[in-house]
Amino acid sequence: MCAKPKRRRKTRRRSRSGLRRFEALVEALGSRIDGLAGAVPQLEARINSLAQQQTALGQEQAALGQQQAALVQQQNTQQTQLSQLGATASSLTAQVQALQNSYIELNEEEAAMRSFFTSRVGTTLTIDTAAGTVTGTVVSVGTDFVQIREASGDIVLIPFRSINFVS
Repeated sequence: MCAKPKRRRKTRRRSRSGLRRFEALVEALGSRIDGLAGAVPQLEARINSLAQQQTALGQEQAALGQQQAALVQQQNTQQTQLSQLGATASSLTAQVQALQNSYIELNEEEAAMRSFFTSRVGTTLTIDTAAGTVTGTVVSVGTDFVQIREASGDIVLIPFRSINFVS
């Protein structure tokens, strides 16, 4: 019977040492839980801060999207205006070319008229104009007019552009 009590003592010692280890583990786990519980408010604050940052970024992204849309619209408007300006420039270029051609023709006509009247200085001509008919002697020729002395002695200046025909 002596062997049985020895076994019981070892079991009790083992049970007591196991219990102490278990209590130490429970205490260590409790400390870790307390430490984690202390970290939870900090983590929640960090989560809230990140959520606010995410919301702010979303708002900035929406604002940038609106700005981008406005810039695209401005770009389209400017491209349309540029096309219109190009068409206007082409039209104006054609008009300038036509005016230059007209100027050249007028200069050629004036040069021909100057030459004609210069060769007739001292001769009597009849010139029909929009204002009436003038008969007289060619006295002189300017760059764009002829000077005629009528039989009455009056001097008449006739612009080339007003002459319908000469006889």
